[in-house]
Amino acid sequence: MGHAFSSPKEVVVAVQLRGARGLAKADTFGKSDPYAVLYLDGEEVGRTAVISDTHDPDWGGAGGDEGVYEVRVVSMKRDTVI
Repeated sequence: MGHAFSSPKEVVVAVQLRGARGLAKADTFGKSDPYAVLYLDGEEVGRTAVISDTHDPDWGGAGGDEGVYEVRVVSMKRDTVI
């Protein structure tokens, strides 16, 4: 019994970093200046803008392009060959 891998399939996934709520205070004075970083397999693939002086950042609402990142995923499906 042998094993073979089929041809790789590439899929593009759109990820939208919309916002956060109730973040902990990170600055000594005032509120936080949050941003988000998107990682795939330990590698940075996207980063939002910094939203100053808030615990509830909004990087983009429904329908907007703000905070949207395309991530390419390659899938290798293992098939069994008899």
